[in-house]
Parts: sequence; C-alpha cells; structure tokens
Amino acid sequence: MYIGYNSNVIRTHNKAAILRLVLAGRAKTRLQLAEASGLTKMTVTNLVSDLLNQDIFQELTTTTSGKGRPTSELCLSSKAPKIIGVYLDTNKGSVVLCDLLSNVIQSHSFDITENTEAFVYQKISESIDSILRTSINERIHSICVITPLLISHEDGSISMTGNSAEKLFIKQYLEGRYKLPSLLAHESDAAASLEALFGSGTGFANFIYISLGPEIRSSIVQNGVVIANKSGFGPSFGHVSIDYNGLSCACGNRGCLQSYVSTQAMEKKMKDITKLKLDFIGFCEMQQKKNDSRIDWALKDMMDKLGFAIVSIANILNIEAVIFGGVSSAIPDRYFQKLEKTISGKNVGLQREIKILKASIVGNSKEHGYSMPLLNNVLYGIEELK
Repeated sequence: MYIGYNSNVIRTHNKAAILRLVLAGRAKTRLQLAEASGLTKMTVTNLVSDLLNQDIFQELTTTTSGKGRPTSELCLSSKAPKIIGVYLDTNKGSVVLCDLLSNVIQSHSFDITENTEAFVYQKISESIDSILRTSINERIHSICVITPLLISHEDGSISMTGNSAEKLFIKQYLEGRYKLPSLLAHESDAAASLEALFGSGTGFANFIYISLGPEIRSSIVQNGVVIANKSGFGPSFGHVSIDYNGLSCACGNRGCLQSYVSTQAMEKKMKDITKLKLDFIGFCEMQQKKNDSRIDWALKDMMDKLGFAIVSIANILNIEAVIFGGVSSAIPDRYFQKLEKTISGKNVGLQREIKILKASIVGNSKEHGYSMPLLNNVLYGIEELK
C-alpha cells in the first residue's frame, strides 16, 4: 500500500485550497492567497493561472482612490462549470441549473403524486431535458441529488418511503440517461457544508449541524468536512435517548429526543396547553411578538431537553459549536441564548464554552446546497474540475 503523495496529488490539493479561499471570500488577490494558504507567491501564481485558463476563475480589475496600482481580484468565472441540481422529497421535487456556489440560474418544480420509479423518473427527466434545451452553451459538469430521504452511497439509491426495500436507483438512471457523473447527498449534509463554507460555521473547524423539523436531522463537521457514512443518512441526533424509561419511539428505542422536541411533538404540546390552533412556527411567531407564559414554558423545556442531549454528544466529540437549521429561524433568539448558558461548563471533556448559533443560509437560492456534493469533492482535493 502506498502512503506517499506524488506531485500531481499535491498540486490538486493546493489548487483545492486556492479554490476554497476564493469561493468562500476569504482571499481575493494573489498576495492574500499566498498569505492565507502559506504557499509561495510563485506557486499561487501558477495555480491561479491554471484556474484562469480553465475558465474557473475570472479576474476583475479594481481601481484605487489614491496613486496606487490597480488591483486584480479573483472570483468565480461566469464560464465555470455548472451543476444540474435535483431536490427530491416524498411529495415534491425540483430541478435547477446552478453555479458552483449553488446560486440558481434556472428552476423547475413538480409535485410527486405517485412514489413509483416511472413517475418520479419522468418528472425529473422532463425538468432536466427542459434545462438542457435552454443551456446548450453551458459547461455542465454533473448532476447532484439532494434529499432528506434515506440514501445509499453503495448502490446509488433513494428510499422514497419508510420501507427501505422500495428504492429508486437514481444514480444509475441519471448517469445512464445523461452520461454525466451523478452525486447524492443528504439534505442535512449539504446544509452543514454550506454553513461550513459560507455561513455560521466558517469560524469553526468542528461543529454539529442540527435541523429542527418533523424529523430531527443532523450532520457532524470535523476539520471543515462533513463526516459521511455509507448509508448517507448520517448521525441521527433525533434518536439520542434522554430517558431510558421515556416515550416509545418508532426506531424501537425509548426516550428519543425526536419524541419530545420535533416540531410535531412541540406543536401538540403547545396546542394542548394553550388550546390555540397554530402550527409550530405560528406559536414561535406569537411568542416573538408577545410573551405567553405557557409557550415560554414549552420552549424552555425544549431547550432543556436539547441541552441534555448536546452535552452528551459534546463529551464524546470535540465540537466548538452547534448550528441549528430547519425551522430554528422561527424560534426567538433568547431561547438559544438560554440553551448556550445551560450547556456552559457541563461538557467535562472540553472545559470550554460551546457556541449555539442559528444557520445563516436560510430562505435563499442556496437553501438546498445543490452544488455541495461536487464542491466538497473539489474543495478538499478528492477530484479536480475539468
């Protein structure tokens, strides 16, 4: 087994580092790239030349107000490779054409009224075909599929229902029909990658991303990279048990966090105590405008339970932060401030504060992180853009 690195591997790694710095906005000039990467100015110049020649970067000249020379800044080229992104849930889907930063150029949405291979494939292919007809001059690199459903990296499949035997072999279908590489990623992994590169996670090497909703999803980022497993389903924070004698969970365990703090569980709790017919977001919006002691109690109890589970995880993993996505944006900030105080000092393995943050990339064109499966491979030297 070889353990060394040849010059091509090192060059790919260094090029990925340059890409990562520019696309994340952490360096714009060659000098800034040399300082941020630790590479020599000559190495940076050669790598940037490659990226310019490949039409991945373009150079913009900025003028200064003084007598200094104009400065050349680097950014993603309009001619850079594009991605076809597919988002797939049990009852809806979308197909987009986007750039490497997940900015959407074209978008098509559709409803899934039948969970059959033929129906889903037809809806996806109609949308992709439409995009291809109007994008003949674009360099389309690959198709990236993002889903909250159970995926398998081993056979390239997605389970459209709770029965994992009912699979869509989506990777095989897309590669066979379009002759483009296809990549699959779980929605929470894509969101965590976005936060690590562009959002609330940029200042942290190690954090947990938790998506609050009907299902509590999670992803672990270590050294800036999402930890993936073969199933593609990732760590299931929602099924951390906080009470071994607690409520029975569909997973077969007892006392799972999912049973207490999912939006469905919280919605039911708040409806029971207030007799109001609001959904979870409605209750949070009401609490944001007017403090209701009953809703206040429910949300504080939610944070106590989340804190208990987070401390358990933090004492195993070397995390610096927890970033909340999903419907967390609706919850008033003061409750997350309470959560941060709750867990402060209780993580015996670290003896330091863990920051509690909301996801910052919410409700815009990057929401699903369509390009992240490819971008992760490129930015961490696993593959090189052509």
